[in-house]
Amino acid sequence: MKVKEMKEMKTTSSLSNLEKIRRNPLSLLNNRSISLRFLYMARLYSQGDKRLA
Repeated sequence: MKVKEMKEMKTTSSLSNLEKIRRNPLSLLNNRSISLRFLYMARLYSQGDKRLA
C-alpha cells in the first residue's frame, strides 16, 4: 500500500469516528473519562519514575 493511500484511510477513519461521537454524546463523555484516567495514571507513573531515579 502507498503512503498516500494509508494517510487517506487514516483521515477518513478519523472523520467517521468524529461523526460517530457527534451522533452519540455519551461516547464522548466515556472517551473524556478514559483520557482523564489515562492522564492520571501517566502522572502517577511519572511521579513514580522520579522517586525511582
